[in-house]
Formats: sequence, structure tokens, C-alpha cells
Amino acid sequence: MTGEHTIQERAAARRHLVDVELEGWAMDCCGEPFAVGDRVTWTLIALGPRIPGLRARFLKEHHEPARPSRPVAGVVRGLVGRTVLGERLAIGEGVLVPDRSRRRVQRLDGWDGTRGGVDLTAVLEVDDRTDLPGYEAPREAVRESPPPPPAEVIAALHERLVRLHHDHGPRLRIRSLDGGRKASLLPEAEGARPVHWSVGPTSLSVNLGDRRFLLPADADGVAEVDRILEAVVRGDIAQGGLTPPLARSNVPSSPW
Repeated sequence: MTGEHTIQERAAARRHLVDVELEGWAMDCCGEPFAVGDRVTWTLIALGPRIPGLRARFLKEHHEPARPSRPVAGVVRGLVGRTVLGERLAIGEGVLVPDRSRRRVQRLDGWDGTRGGVDLTAVLEVDDRTDLPGYEAPREAVRESPPPPPAEVIAALHERLVRLHHDHGPRLRIRSLDGGRKASLLPEAEGARPVHWSVGPTSLSVNLGDRRFLLPADADGVAEVDRILEAVVRGDIAQGGLTPPLARSNVPSSPW
């Protein structure tokens, strides 16, 4: 028995726990279901330097990270969800955004995609020999700033957000940044697919479920967004029902 206990103690000594933050919007877009007790492999980014005596914190990255990252395997030993209960008007936006000062925190036994927008913290058990990513502070951009997106396109999209909020209220959660340059529309209806868009200098990128559409950043692109939004509100989008004119991809690299 002593030998068996020694083996178990050594195995326990080779394991330690880290905290992993899982952002609600990223999980809505690209997250895979998991449960406490599952063995998972996640791409992680360190959120800060290591501090002796404190549990290391990481961010689960779904896309192309700008900071050092590494796939890390481990077993999920705990999960906490933080649901934003309040909402407020964004200054100058005219659209309600989450008020993170009012939240509900609860222990969960897993995540299956039905808890839209919930930020998660998972406790991941990893082997102490695991090569975890080191921390690197975000670098300041040294490149020249790109030209701004067309103001008239952003204004038109912002007007759509305000109208959708007025017409559909709690049935459609809206998140808006930079006056509508980036936005997420999260329908509450079961099975409805979220919509994310981002406006660049010359193009308008729209993610609908697992598809990405690249549209021109002009009146024609806004008209195509109108068509997508109307279909989302009706809830009658067919898999091949929307074919915007420039490009379509089945594997989005980002929700925006």
C-alpha cells in the first residue's frame, strides 16, 4: 500500500491548476462544447507574468493570436459562468450595451452553446511538465494607422442597429463598438445564428453562423447587410440562401 500511495503522491505532484478565461462572444462564435471532467486541448495566451503562490491565468484563443500562444492539454476541474444582468446606453451610440457592474456568478457543470454571451473561467489541471506559454505585454503598433472606414457606411449601419433595437428589443441582443463599425447581433430565438460585422477602409466583413461574407464598404454592401438582417429577423435563412457578391467562406477566422 505504501508503494501505491507513493505513486499516487508523485502523480499528484506532477499536476497543477491554472485558470483559463473564455470570452462569451468568442465562445458564441467558435467555442466547442465541453463538460467538467473532460480532457481538452486549448490554445492559451498568458494574461500576466507568473507570480509565486498565485494561480497562473490564461486566455483561450480561438483565432490568430498577436501574442505568444501554445496548445495546452489538460482536464477541466471546475467552471464558473458570469452573466451580465444589467444594460446601459452607450455614450453616443443610441444602443444598449452590457453593464458589467451587475453580474450573476454561478458554478456550471459544462458549456454547450445555449448560454449565449456568458463569460467563463475554467480551472484546468495540467501536468507540471507542460510547456505553458510565457507572458508578453501587448506591443504598441509601429505601423501607420490605416485609413478610416467610410463614415457614411458606419452611420448607415449604426442607424440599422438603432432601428433593430427599437423594433425587436429583448428578442435581439446588440453589442456595438465605435458607433457601429463593429457589432454583434445575438438573436434569443432557439437555433438562430448570430451576426457579427466589422467595417474596414474598403470592405465590410460579415459573419453569419459559420460563414463569412466579404462585401464592399459602400451603399451596395449596406444593402446586402439589410438583406442578411431581414433574413435573420425572419429566422428563415437557408444554408445556401445568401450569396453576397464578393466572397463567401465556410471557416471564419474571426467573429469580426
